[in-house]
Amino acid sequence: MTELLTLAVIFAGLFGFGYYLGNQFGRTAHIREDMQRAREANVTSRIQNN
Repeated sequence: MTELLTLAVIFAGLFGFGYYLGNQFGRTAHIREDMQRAREANVTSRIQNN
């Protein structure tokens, strides 16, 4: 059980570090833009359906 918790913490740390580096180097900018456009399109479609 302790080993599983240790691995989970290590993987979470690696994921967080990778996310941080991606933001710093702009590698995730296109993904964030796509997600923002999808959110805006979803809001627009909900407004038009009402």
